[in-house]
Amino acid sequence: MILEHKDYSFFHCREWAKVLINSYKYTPQYFLAYQGGELCGIVPLMLIRSWMTGKRAVSLPFSDFCGPLFKPNFQPDEMIQTILEICKKEKMNSVEFRTSNVKFPFNSQEFRTDLRHILKLNKNEPDLLKSFSENTKRNIKKAIKKNVKVFVKNEEAGLNIFYNMFCATRQKHGLPPQPFIFFKNIYEHIIKKGYGDIVLAEHNNNIIAGAVYFKFDDRILYKFGASYPKFNELRGNNAVMWFAIQKYLNENY
Repeated sequence: MILEHKDYSFFHCREWAKVLINSYKYTPQYFLAYQGGELCGIVPLMLIRSWMTGKRAVSLPFSDFCGPLFKPNFQPDEMIQTILEICKKEKMNSVEFRTSNVKFPFNSQEFRTDLRHILKLNKNEPDLLKSFSENTKRNIKKAIKKNVKVFVKNEEAGLNIFYNMFCATRQKHGLPPQPFIFFKNIYEHIIKKGYGDIVLAEHNNNIIAGAVYFKFDDRILYKFGASYPKFNELRGNNAVMWFAIQKYLNENY
């Protein structure tokens, strides 16, 4: 049913749920609605009990977006009521949904708006490159001229390299990184099983940038990026993204 819905995402899959549960010990509450034996609605939730943020239900934590999936013409009123009753029983202070559905059926309050960027891989490489901004094309050409090498390293060594760079990037922005166990579980449940890639950029034997991508059906999700500021002039981030676009285009995503 997930793949039948236009709003499905990687965050709806079981591998992502395992990462969240094993990393943070959240309590999963996945709600399903059936009509005449047909699955018509899915609402994923995690119950969070934190001394820092309190008790709350989120669909889903650490997920860019993960809205409810409803079949057309499905009326979710009864399902909504069940969700609210369970959250009240569990003494949750709030329920948070991360959805792009402007006709969200819950009586809710919008507190933040984010932008999602989508690139359709429906052109050949030259035409895709032509569609980029002049600045982006210059950065890609500069990385190539500077002999920046990009490669996939889906091994524990690749995870360690990326995580160290990720911590440095978060520190630069004044933000704490997610704990290593979170990325370790991403490796075990996603990367190791072929549902994602660790892409790294190298120059003169120095790792300068990298990204983590998730795969689900025919879509690719850019989830994490990192780089070392002292190498910014080499445009490693642009090299990584262009490499990924070429790779997934050729793999028919």
